Amino acid sequence: MKVANTLIILFVLFITGCVSTSQIEETDLANMQTSKVATNFFIANERIHYTETLYRVLWLETKTSSMDLSGIWDSKTDILNLVDESVSSLGINSLKISNTGTDDELLRDYVAGLNKDYDSNSIEIPETPETKLQPSSSYFSKYPTYNEFENLRISLLNNGVDFLFEYLSPEIYGNAIGYGIVQIIMPSQLRIIDLKNKKVIWNYSGIAVEQYQLGGDLKELEKNNLAILKKGIRAGVTNVLSKDLHGPTFGVKEI
Repeated sequence: MKVANTLIILFVLFITGCVSTSQIEETDLANMQTSKVATNFFIANERIHYTETLYRVLWLETKTSSMDLSGIWDSKTDILNLVDESVSSLGINSLKISNTGTDDELLRDYVAGLNKDYDSNSIEIPETPETKLQPSSSYFSKYPTYNEFENLRISLLNNGVDFLFEYLSPEIYGNAIGYGIVQIIMPSQLRIIDLKNKKVIWNYSGIAVEQYQLGGDLKELEKNNLAILKKGIRAGVTNVLSKDLHGPTFGVKEI
């Protein structure tokens, strides 16, 4: 009970304090607008972590569990497709990192290096070492210095790609929050890296979130090949990368 309550408290604190953004310099924006920008989606754990609060007569009981998604949903590919579409709608000349001409083995090494770097900077929860919160906001404003990224940088530059747009997340959460409502949440950290000048020119932290009236049944998210879960993630990511939110930053004007 203590462990579950601690997780809930930490999660609430994380959710209420994580939305932040940086400004992009005019020169950096102008350079990016005339360049190719590779897009990538990274999720540290391909799973959904469930939290359910049960209202007893004299107390609240919290139950947690998780389900591995890696064998039943290629979330990295599906979400990357959506990320690339959304980034393109912001007036950015984007292409998926897999379409940049970069060697597959080098891409795998980059993902492995990113996973190690992300994990080593994630915030640990002593009571549950298998679960970590995402890194602090300062992590996403720092230029990556691990070796695998440098190899990727050289390859992308050689293929005419000067910038990298990363969409990063620790994992997906499904929460039964009461009144029959189920929330789907994916913490989201975005950053754009100037590969030539070795610097992060923009970063944003937010939440991909959607909710449905499912009678409080988290298992509804798993039915029909994860139909509702996929729908919720798609809606959440679209909102995180919406023109309403980021259009002014990237000079996109509504007609």
